[in-house]
Amino acid sequence: RKRVSKEEQYLQMMDLVRKADVVCATASGAGSEFLDRIQFPGVLVDEAAQATEPAILVPLCKGARQVALVGDHKQLPPTVVSQDAAQGGLSMSMFDRLVSQGVEVHTLD
Repeated sequence: RKRVSKEEQYLQMMDLVRKADVVCATASGAGSEFLDRIQFPGVLVDEAAQATEPAILVPLCKGARQVALVGDHKQLPPTVVSQDAAQGGLSMSMFDRLVSQGVEVHTLD
C-alpha cells in the first residue's frame, strides 16, 4: 500500500471540495485555512437568528452572490458572553437587523 504524503492528502481533499456541489461548514469553519482559497457563490446560513453578525460575515465574504438566512428571529438570540460586546451591538443577529430594516421575511407554514 502506497503511503500518501500530507500534501497529497491536502490536494486530494481540495479537489473533492472544488468538485462538490455542496460544501457544509460552520460559519467560522468557512473561514478556515483549509477553505481559504474556495469561493462560495451561494450561501445558506442555518439558525441565522442565533448567529452574531461577525460570524455570518465570514461565509458571506467568500464570494457570496446569493444568500439565504434560515431561522426564527422570534426564538433564541445570539449567545454573547461579553457585556462589552453585547453593549456594542453584537447581541443582535444579522437576521434581526435585516428584519428591523424592513427586509421581507418568508415563513414556512
